[in-house]
Amino acid sequence: MERLKAQNPDLKDCVTDRDATIEELTEFKKLALSRLAAQHAESTHLTPQGPPSGRTTGM
Repeated sequence: MERLKAQNPDLKDCVTDRDATIEELTEFKKLALSRLAAQHAESTHLTPQGPPSGRTTGM
């Protein structure tokens, strides 16, 4: 029983560290998704829409 009581603070520290890591990774994921969405919006905006205009010539 005493051994378990002694391990309890260590386990609480481990859980606290794990929770902090999860929070950091969640923020990183949000930032990465935001950047990907912005890049997608920019590339969609820059890509011409509709049929190509004019004639194309072969080589």
